Parts: sequence; structure tokens; C-alpha cells
Amino acid sequence: MMQYVLLAYGAAFIATGLALGLQARATVGRAAIPRPVLWLAAAFALVHGASDWLQLSFFLEQREHGVPFVRLCAARVAVLAASFAILAAFGAFLVAPARRGRAALLAAVGALGAWAIGVAAAVQGPLDMDALAAMEGATRYLLGVPACALACVGLERARRRLPPEEGRTARLVGATALAIGVYGFFTGVVVPRSDLAVARVLNVQTFGAAVHVPVELFRAASIAVVAVFLSEAFVRATAGRMRDDVEQLRDGFISLVAHDLRTPLGTVETGVTLLERLPPGEHASEREERVVRAIHSSVRTMRKIVSDLLDASRIESQRLSVSRERLELGPLLLRAVEWAPAEAMLGHTLRLEPPGPLAPVLADPVRVEQVLTNLLSNAGKYSYPESEIVIEARCDARVVTISVTNLGPGIPAHDLPRVFARHYRTSAAESGHVPGLGLGLYIARGLVEAHGGRIWVESEAGGRTTFRFTLPVAARR
Repeated sequence: MMQYVLLAYGAAFIATGLALGLQARATVGRAAIPRPVLWLAAAFALVHGASDWLQLSFFLEQREHGVPFVRLCAARVAVLAASFAILAAFGAFLVAPARRGRAALLAAVGALGAWAIGVAAAVQGPLDMDALAAMEGATRYLLGVPACALACVGLERARRRLPPEEGRTARLVGATALAIGVYGFFTGVVVPRSDLAVARVLNVQTFGAAVHVPVELFRAASIAVVAVFLSEAFVRATAGRMRDDVEQLRDGFISLVAHDLRTPLGTVETGVTLLERLPPGEHASEREERVVRAIHSSVRTMRKIVSDLLDASRIESQRLSVSRERLELGPLLLRAVEWAPAEAMLGHTLRLEPPGPLAPVLADPVRVEQVLTNLLSNAGKYSYPESEIVIEARCDARVVTISVTNLGPGIPAHDLPRVFARHYRTSAAESGHVPGLGLGLYIARGLVEAHGGRIWVESEAGGRTTFRFTLPVAARR
């Protein structure tokens, strides 16, 4: 029976080491959990598994030939000590990330030095099987327990260094620390019976008699849990960093393209404007006049797209600036109604509810008008034909709340939390071929939050959808 336990125990460690090693080799990108941590964890598992399979081979040889192989058993204990030294380096790497290479090396060398001194003190007289039991017990006490403790501390510090948005990764790192603590108990405290004080009371034999399960299975299970949690935490942290890098590259590319498009668009728009101002007699035909109007409309659309791309890039990189001033909202709301985007309002009626007394707000008039334009454009796209769109404004002591309400299919409940995400469009918008880049609401949220306000949506299926946003009231003079 024991040979099968040792076979499974060693196989669990070897498989863990290979899995972590393959993942460390395959994963690219920056991560809050450094990739060398996986290499050290993989090395620990492989070396520890090798020591267990050495123990299996010695067990089989001893049963077959009745030979203890004392010196080879001592070599196995030395391999076990090396695995714990690697685990100590793993912990030191996480504890001192600024000097991780030096810290890991010092931890490994110091652990092996402490092991050599401790083993020399524990083993007295000739090297026999009893002395080997004491040697292994001293190794697990002096090396296994501190190495596991250092690994737990290192993982806890790594967890605290993770940003709040990586809460799932932080929980996985914390669970890994707990699993290593459990492993430390089974591998460092439950040792072979020997004359060492603790080993006389709590040892492999008394533990097996109490629970009727070999301690090696507990060790294998706990290290497998460590491998799963550490692997998932590393993948999540790495994926998050890679996603951020991709977003930064995309934002840089969008910003560059948008800036480069502004010059030719300005030239085309200027040329079309000059053509429109020519006397009617100089136009070749009515058809060419329609072409000029179509070009002008397309240029306006492209300019809006470029402007949205630039604003989205500035919001993402936190470079969006607003020029806040004391602003009366009444005239601005009237202007927003008069200058509502014609292509979005086609067939709809737009009504401004007479606002009550509105306190002045502290806001950028151009940006507030942009928010209203985006909300009105969105309402026009997703309203029932010829339905009414209503703008309202209400004031309290601290904020002015502006709302835009339309009647349409509504937004599904599962889409509500994501409507303000960048480039996000509902499935109805995609299937209905509604034009747009999914940036209007994202930009509106960024502009409102830049003013210190907030924006939200309320919607019911087949009924009213209302977007509301707030602006801070200006201080009294």
C-alpha cells in the first residue's frame, strides 16, 4: 500500500511542477505576480517530487533486498532540504520585490546553512535508520516550517500590493497563502517518529493511526490546491496587465489616426463650403448641388467621429480637461433643443419641460451641450418612429439634475450596467444596424464625471428610457 501512496504523492508534485513550468514559459506580459515566482514554485514541486520518488525507490529496494541504503536515504533528505530552500527563495522573492534576486539567493543559502547546522546537531553517532528519521524531522522542522511561513508572508504582501480592481486575483493569492500554510503543517510538523521532542508526540505514525489516511495524501492535496490557485491568480493578473497594454496601444493608435484625419477633413470641408457659396449660375447642375450637400454631410459625420475618438482617447488616458465657469442652464437647454442633431431627430418631436428656478452650475458650456447632444442623438436612434423626446431639469440645494426621456423598446436589464462602457452596444443596436461606434454614452459619462457629477439610466421594456445626469450647483457669490 505504501508504494502506491508514495507513487501518487510524487506524481502530484511532478505534475504540479510541470504545469507551473509550462505556464510560466508560455505566459507573456507584465504581471503583478512576477513570472519568476512560477518558476520557483515549479522548481520546488519538481525537486520535492523527485525526493518522494527517491523514497519510493528506496522503499521498494529495501523490501526486496532487505537493504536500508542508508547513505542514499541521506541523499534523499538532502534533496528534500533543497526543495525547501527553493520554497524559501519563493517567499523571499515576494517579500522583497525591489531586491528579489538577492533576497531569493540569500534565503536559499541561509536555509541550507541552517539545515546543515540543525542536522549536525540532531544526528549523533553513526548514520543509521533512526538517525535518518531524526535527520528528516530536523529538516522538516528547521527548513519546511520556516520556508512555508516565508511563502505565506510573501503571498500576503503580494496580495496587498494588488490594486482594488483586481479583487478576484487578490482573493486567489490569499487562498494560495492559506493552502501553503496547510501544506506547511502536514509537511513540516507531521514528521517521522524519532527522539526529537515533538516527533515523539506528533509524527507520521500517530497521525495515520488517528485519521487512518496517510499524511502524504494531505500533503499532495494541499500542494495541488496551491498550484491551482497560484496558476489562476497569475493568469488573471497577467491577462489584466496585457489588456491594459492593448488598451493603451489602441488609444495611442486612435489618437494618432484621429489627429491625422483632422487636416484633410478640414481641407475638404473648406472646399465644399466655398462651392456652396458660389452663385447659383456657376453650378453645373442640380445633381452636382446634391453631391456637394452629400459631401458636406459626410464631412460633418466624419468630423463627429474623429472628435468622439479623440475624446474617448483623452478620457481613457485621463487627459480630458473641462473649463468650468458659472453657467445659467436655461439658455443652454433652449439652444440644445433648437440645435438638436437633425439626423437623429428626424420624425421625432422634441419637448423641453418648463424648468422651475434653476441655480447656476459650475460647468463647461461646450461640454454640457456635448453631453446633451449625445443623449438626444442616442434617444433619437432608439425611439419609436415619430415619438416624443422630453428634456427636463430639476434643482435641489447641491445639484441640478437634467434628464432626457424617450419612448422605445427599452434597454434589457442585463445591458443596463454596461451601457456606458466604451464601444459597448446592445444586441438590439447591432441587429438593427443602428449607426454608431458605441462612444456617445461613454463620452457623456466621462464629461459628466469630469464635472464632478454622475450619470445613470432608468429603462423599462417597451416603455420609457430616461438618462439622467447631475451638475454641481455653483457657490453663491
